[in-house]
Amino acid sequence: MRQGCRHIQIGNTTAILCGGEPTDHKCNEDNVVYDFSDGFRGTLFDKARKEKLNLNMCDADKLHFIRERGIEIRGASVACSICGRAAIDNAYWL
Repeated sequence: MRQGCRHIQIGNTTAILCGGEPTDHKCNEDNVVYDFSDGFRGTLFDKARKEKLNLNMCDADKLHFIRERGIEIRGASVACSICGRAAIDNAYWL
């Protein structure tokens, strides 16, 4: 983790915040990093692309079709909008 980064809680989710104040960061679903049961770690869009799903579907449909393939979400973390890292990236060292 970069110097100056800190862990914060957003509801039941842990996030990494690097520099600035929380108001300096953008909050949206693009910054959610998932840990899938097949070992893939990344955004829902990246997982849908890997699974060759229609990328124009809504996120709920993407999750439905991913689950139909027997792949579950094991964890998720909000990524820092400045450095792009997520707390899940450091989970093994926490």
